[in-house]
Amino acid sequence: MLSTLLSSLTKEYLENVRQYYKSKRDFIVKLMREYNFSFPEPRGAFYIFAKHSKIKDANLLARRLLSREDLVVGIVPGSVFRSDSNYFRICYSTLTEKDAEDMVRLIMEEARLQ
Repeated sequence: MLSTLLSSLTKEYLENVRQYYKSKRDFIVKLMREYNFSFPEPRGAFYIFAKHSKIKDANLLARRLLSREDLVVGIVPGSVFRSDSNYFRICYSTLTEKDAEDMVRLIMEEARLQ
């Protein structure tokens, strides 16, 4: 069954999927660069491993974002990946452009409180 499914995937379909995720990546990369986040540009993954000079503690940031009542944004603190405490990871595979804009806005709001 799996081999039948895999053999039905056309080059056109796979190219459409690549373009879909590339446009998501390009949008969030541009947006986060506008807000001065630092991160290596994602290549084949669906996440960004970022930091911002205003964010000192990504664990605190993650807790604050999840406790908001207006919109829930989840990030994974960099310490989970044995990184510095100011890094965090965002998965963007399911984010719409509006979701991405709201997420960056909320991260910046919370970062100002640190």
